[in-house]
Amino acid sequence: MDSPGIVGKFQGIIRCIVIGFAFGLAACGGGDDGDGQSGAGNTQPAPPGIGAAGGTVLGPNGSKVEIPRGALAVVTAIAVDQSAANAPPLPPGLTPIGQMFAFTPHGTTFAVPATVTMPFNPASVPTGLTPALYKTNAQNQWVKVANATFGASSLSGQVTSFSDFQAVTEDPGLSSSLVRRSYTFSDLVNADQGAVGGQNLIKGPVITNFGTGVVDKHEFGPANFDSGFAFFDGTRLEKDDIAHGIVASAADGKTLQVATEAPRANANTLGEVVGSETELIQRQAFVKDEEDATLTFTLPLARIETHDDNVGTGRPCDPAAVCDFIRGELDIEVTAFDDENREFFHLSSNASVHGFAQNWRPRTRR
Repeated sequence: MDSPGIVGKFQGIIRCIVIGFAFGLAACGGGDDGDGQSGAGNTQPAPPGIGAAGGTVLGPNGSKVEIPRGALAVVTAIAVDQSAANAPPLPPGLTPIGQMFAFTPHGTTFAVPATVTMPFNPASVPTGLTPALYKTNAQNQWVKVANATFGASSLSGQVTSFSDFQAVTEDPGLSSSLVRRSYTFSDLVNADQGAVGGQNLIKGPVITNFGTGVVDKHEFGPANFDSGFAFFDGTRLEKDDIAHGIVASAADGKTLQVATEAPRANANTLGEVVGSETELIQRQAFVKDEEDATLTFTLPLARIETHDDNVGTGRPCDPAAVCDFIRGELDIEVTAFDDENREFFHLSSNASVHGFAQNWRPRTRR
């Protein structure tokens, strides 16, 4: 007797809320500063490499990197090698085409995107599949390079950091239409001396289907505290003194990023926008076709990062009260149904960080 068809529904919700007041604000998410500062001048000869003027470095078999003016703050010895040494294995669903290339030093970041070029043979791509370019990130995980171009003999992509690069084909199963994302950006309004009494939905819900991925941002207004942000595809949003909401989800649905920053505000003005909320909900479904099929969920890394620059502002908070000036949350829910839509398995988990400067309350629960 055949086993019943099983549908497993995975729903990940990431919500990041920030409430900020005048003189300093806060952010939560996976942002980073990324400000490279050059050292003081000296009388030693300039070291070989590429500096602020930019330049091109050639590698084997037509590989190269073109670094524009202003991308690097200090002279760096850039190299391009055909090598897979120390690179992590590709995840399931990705099949390599051609050789792997290492652009070094790994971890080098650029203020302006650099263009990497590698050899590419269109004949190596199986019929019905499309090529993609992947690179490793700071966590040594493979992520897709957005908007890579593939020509008759080479491929290229714009990136803001160096690592290992590999051309691949993607398993068509990864393009299932059974994944959907929705996200919103909202204002948080001051109702009474810092209490949030209202939320204005200013964008969303925006709904996107699987296969396209999403990288979107919203400007909440001028900010006293602003952090740069590194996206999973290697691109960056640099510091610009604007409070942003950020939503990013890779085309394969495996990498999610959410961040929000609080705009500059007057804590004594009722009706003032004193904070922001960014929320991403991603739903993915799987159908069991084989009797012995299995499904495993692996979450290799989940990070909730909060920043609060309001230590010296003396914000009011009753010691007996719970003051969630900043909140970051990650919710995961997995449910399985039989072919008559009867639920027979359910698992959920939550991780969060609540509070404000010097009063953080991390929590996990299942």
